[in-house]
Order: sequence, then C-alpha cells, then structure tokens
Amino acid sequence: MKIISVVGYKKTGKTTLVGHLVKALKRHGPVGTIKHLNEHNINTPDTDTWKHAEAGADVVVAVTPDELVKFSRNNNLTMHWMSLQMRGWILQLWRVSRIANC
Repeated sequence: MKIISVVGYKKTGKTTLVGHLVKALKRHGPVGTIKHLNEHNINTPDTDTWKHAEAGADVVVAVTPDELVKFSRNNNLTMHWMSLQMRGWILQLWRVSRIANC
C-alpha cells in the first residue's frame, strides 16, 4: 500500500487534484481515498443507522442499490483499511485550518 497525502487550505484545489490522481492511479490498480471531515457528522441523529450505533453496534453498514457505507466509532484508519485488505494507493485529503507556530 502506498499513501499520498494532499494537504491545503480551503478552496485551493485539493479535491480537484485528488480527482485527477485517482483517475491516473486507477490505471495501475486499486485506489482508495480518505476525506477528513472536520465539521461534519455523517451518521445523522434519528436515522436508523444512527440508532443502531447508539444501541451499541460496533459497526453499522448501510446498503443501497448503488452504494455501501460503513459507520464505526473507531476512527483508527489503519485498522479499517487493513480490514478491507486494501492494496494499491490511498489518497488522504486534509484541510488546513491554521498554521501551527513552529
């Protein structure tokens, strides 16, 4: 597994760059992406998947005819990618909100 991290400020083209990288790298094998969501809650309250997690499920999987989403309160990325046996490239997309004092 090879990892590329794309880091930058809001509205600087990070998502566009990752889109181009995914298309290019896909010709060489599997590609996964990780999107850091600072201010979002994906599994919204009062949905069935949220209720399952609140009841104590370690993992909740939601399936539609076109998509599969895995929800987990454990945000250990290494464990999740290993459980999927991901091979190839992983692209990480992180937004910088401020520069740390060095």
